[in-house]
Formats: sequence, structure tokens, C-alpha cells
Amino acid sequence: MTERALRAAERRMLYRSRSAAVTVALVILVIAAAYGATEAVLAALGQPPLLRSPADTVRLLATDDVARWIAIGALGVAGIAALVAALTPGSRHRRRVHDERFRAVVDDDVIAGSASRVAATVGAVPSAHVLTRMSRRQALVEVRPTTGFPVEQSTVTDAVARDLAELSLRPAPRVRVAVATKGTLS
Repeated sequence: MTERALRAAERRMLYRSRSAAVTVALVILVIAAAYGATEAVLAALGQPPLLRSPADTVRLLATDDVARWIAIGALGVAGIAALVAALTPGSRHRRRVHDERFRAVVDDDVIAGSASRVAATVGAVPSAHVLTRMSRRQALVEVRPTTGFPVEQSTVTDAVARDLAELSLRPAPRVRVAVATKGTLS
């Protein structure tokens, strides 16, 4: 495969297709434009409107009713949100693993499982007592120690950071470890 094809494949795995959102936004836009054009043509021909004539709509917008402006504002915000969803790329919870020999895209759940395993091993706690959550920029590892056996937070942080650094993830997450103050019985 060529370099360009590999980059395209990575991009397909990292970002969602926006075609459904674009289609919905365009359908709404076409329906609104068709309705407006139909009302304008009916008004020009002197026919009764389907719902509201353009002149009535302009008069309605000219009033100072607060509830009406709130509804118009809410519709405007919803329209802008639909356009933003249609035009911005949707990211999946995956990351690139950079290596000179191969290319890989790894799911965040797999990375979180690896971080949890390392934290459980270094902290000497059962794996059920470790929970790792991945966000775009951070890996949050929560450790519940076993009663009577303290967990050294800095040791766990260093081990998890070293494990994630070996993967050469892009973007590289910042590691934060939170050790619970109360232990649990095992």
C-alpha cells in the first residue's frame, strides 16, 4: 500500500463518516427552502397559503413577544448545532500507535485495559479494584487498595506512564492516578 492509502485507511478508522448528518442537514434545508418558495409563489398568485403567508410571517416576527423570540432562538441554535455536527469530523475513541515498522489504530478500551493491568500489578491489588477511563487528553486510573495494604500513587503513575509511552500513542494521554482513601476487603 502507498503512504497515501495508509493515511486514508487510518483516517477512516479514527473518524466517523459525517454523511448521515450532512444528509439530514441538507434534507431539512431543502424542505425549508421548498416550503418558503411554495408560500411565496402562492402569495404571488393570490392563492391562500398552505400554513402562513410571507406577509403574515413578517408581521409575526415584528412583534415583541418574548416567548416567540425564545422559540426562534432555540430553533436557530438547533440549526447551528445540526450544521456543526454535519461539517465537523466525528472522532472515535481510538488512537494511532506510531512505529517505524507498522501502523496500527488501537481502541481506547484496549489501552485502558492495559493501563488497568499494569496498575493492578504494580499496586498489588486485584484487577477488579482498578478502573481506567480514557479521554482525549488523559488516562484516569482509579485504584481501590485492599485494606491494610497501601498503594504508592507515584509508583503506579510512573508504571502506567511508562507503559503508555511504550505504545507511542498519538495523541499521547496524560496519566493521572487516584488512589481511594478507604480500602476494600478482598
